Amino acid sequence: MAIFRANVAMLGKQGSLLLGWAYATARATRIGHDHVAAHQVALSFWLIFAFLFDGAAVSAQVLMSRCFGASMAEDENSVVAAVVGGRPNNTSSHDDETNSFSSSDKQKKKQKQRAPMQSLVLYMLKFALIQGLAATALILCSGGFFSVFTPDPNIQSHLTALIPHLAWQQVLISLTLVTEGLAVGGSKFNILAVG
Repeated sequence: MAIFRANVAMLGKQGSLLLGWAYATARATRIGHDHVAAHQVALSFWLIFAFLFDGAAVSAQVLMSRCFGASMAEDENSVVAAVVGGRPNNTSSHDDETNSFSSSDKQKKKQKQRAPMQSLVLYMLKFALIQGLAATALILCSGGFFSVFTPDPNIQSHLTALIPHLAWQQVLISLTLVTEGLAVGGSKFNILAVG
């Protein structure tokens, strides 16, 4: 059932992305041929940067799955130790104190298990922000480079108008892909369907 939910979440995410892409292209076709050409060049660059950012997303997914798997293994080992240890079922006050103490220990242990995951999330989100800002700066500074793709001055002017929109989306794209990688690595597939 978990695989089915994961597939539905991924299908919803990919489907919404493709619908958004198709809607944007359909809107551009109603404006005119020059707009469509500029739009297609901008979408191609959007896709190139998305593929570049996806490398960090895959890294985030792999690292998060390792942290998540390690914490799950520790939980299973503690359960096995408790079962194999076979503590007697006494209801004395000493056992109540031990249980409350072990509950506190369990909370500390869970926090200790979560610490690497929280650290990874913060690190990867900072990395995503930095790579998104770097791509934004690169696109904004490249100005005339996009005119290499067409000699038509009308298309170049439309493309020049699209460049700021393309540039400022890079931070959002980077953060989205890295967050998606972290969610998949942590088996939180329901987050994908929301975003």
